[in-house]
Amino acid sequence: MKKETRMHANPRAPGGAICRRLVLPVLAALAGPVLAQTPGPSTAAHYYGGVHGGVNLIDKWPAEVNFGGATAGGSLKLERSLHFGLFAGQERDKVRLELEYQRGRVEVESASLGPVTQAVSGKGRYQALTANAYRTFELAPRWNGYLGVGIGWGSVDLPQLAAVSGCNCFRDASENGLVVQARVGAEYQIDAEQFVSAQLTALRLPGPDSGTTPGVRYSSRWLGALSLGYRRRF
Repeated sequence: MKKETRMHANPRAPGGAICRRLVLPVLAALAGPVLAQTPGPSTAAHYYGGVHGGVNLIDKWPAEVNFGGATAGGSLKLERSLHFGLFAGQERDKVRLELEYQRGRVEVESASLGPVTQAVSGKGRYQALTANAYRTFELAPRWNGYLGVGIGWGSVDLPQLAAVSGCNCFRDASENGLVVQARVGAEYQIDAEQFVSAQLTALRLPGPDSGTTPGVRYSSRWLGALSLGYRRRF
């Protein structure tokens, strides 16, 4: 039976609590200085845009398999795959505010159901649109570091896999909802307008659900991504 697509977020998802208790206060603290500043030579605003690309670092995705009453633990073993993003924003003094779109692939190597692990293959995807705030600081001449957080909306789609231990349980699953992220990076200034960077991102994604019986529900998951970027002022 084809599952019904659900367009609402799970209200019990852990990302909501993280947002209320951690991300929103930090986002406000980072954004506050730029909003309070008055125009002047030392606080001139610059608009910018850029791209980054690299690999995600997630290697396992826990799950709960539902047989129609009884449940069992399961998981996917994943290979590193592509991760990239596009962004645009404004910087003033030591604060950057931006919008960012990120997308990546999930490649499955094997699936586990209880004590049984079986080699399977499949490809999924994820995407996220976030509003980010960064605080920058000087490391050395032409070198800056930055720390930031973001909040937004995203989706995850995981593929249907071959039967594991005789059960066609790992069916295609999807979810959309709140995403949050944290990021740390270092940036080298090529000239007055151009920058290159290396960064590490931690992005929390919603947990996909197949919505079928038998079926599978995956946990909300932190995904790491290592990427190189290019930014240009306008």
